[in-house]
Parts: sequence; C-alpha cells; structure tokens
Amino acid sequence: MGGVAPHGSTDGPGGKMTVKPSPLTSRVLLCLSLEAQEINDIEDRVLKAGKPIDRDTLKGILKRLARQGLAHMEQRGRALYFCLAEGSAVEVALDEAWAAVQASA
Repeated sequence: MGGVAPHGSTDGPGGKMTVKPSPLTSRVLLCLSLEAQEINDIEDRVLKAGKPIDRDTLKGILKRLARQGLAHMEQRGRALYFCLAEGSAVEVALDEAWAAVQASA
C-alpha cells in the first residue's frame, strides 16, 4: 500500500508513510467519506474547505489514492464514485493529511 504523496509508501515501521502528503492531496483525502460519492460531490466538499480544484487534477488524485489503497473507486454507468478505504494505513494517512493541512493553513 502506498502513502498519500505520489511517491510515498507505507513500507516504514508500523505502516507509517515515508513521504509527507501534499496539502492538496491531503485536502482531497480529508474530504472523502466511507459512503461512495461522485466526483462532483467531492469537488463541492473540497471547494467548501476553501480550495478550488481542477476536475482533472481531482480525478488524478482520487485515482492515485485508490491505487494506493486509501480509497475505493467504483464505476456506475458513466460516473465514477469514490469512498474512503478502511484500515491502519488509512488512519495513518488521515493523521498525516490533517497535519499537512494544519501546517499549510
């Protein structure tokens, strides 16, 4: 499983990430929920958090989070849905995402 950052990993002791997440990736991760959401809904949540994001950038971040096992992706017809994964690696990533967002505020 990978970390939040593009080249991050959870290969460190206790599954801790070895590279800190970017503030934008952190904001996206923190806007996910355990319930599946369409990209439009996630985009609205990121915007309400105070940072507009380009749709292609958001889609790329969400797909990366899914590849890293931090989110789940589901195709329903033509729409993509994403939800937060569960587990210790996700908990570590959420803690690091929260710290990254607080540090960039």
